[in-house]
Amino acid sequence: MIKTFLICTAALAALSGCMTPRASDAPQREVPAARIHIKEMTVSTAGQNQITIARDPHLLPGGSLLEFSINYVALADMLPGETFSAWLPDGTYTFSVKPNPNPQRLAPRKIDLTLQQGQKHILRAGGSEFSTTLEEIGAK
Repeated sequence: MIKTFLICTAALAALSGCMTPRASDAPQREVPAARIHIKEMTVSTAGQNQITIARDPHLLPGGSLLEFSINYVALADMLPGETFSAWLPDGTYTFSVKPNPNPQRLAPRKIDLTLQQGQKHILRAGGSEFSTTLEEIGAK
């Protein structure tokens, strides 16, 4: 009996990751201006590179904030299911996310990208105060 229970529990745990919706699967809403720290970077400028970050929606209600930073300067706090775009000049940048607040003192997840010639990059973030993810899912 206990062996069957443990097998079922392990199977459920293995499949639980499959039940989490991805950022590309659900409609996104914009991060409100009140949670954008550097509003000047949200203005589209000709010739600059566009970075869009989409946060995965949460399966359950709630979800903590993730702080999105460029070169370790906080740019916006994102809730699950939100998206945000910034325009940057050519150069090499470090993009990172971490929980806000960060009770577990997690190190930020980061990606280094070199932007040039009006490129568009899409990043996907996910997680909570216990674990975070950040990956590039598209570039043009």
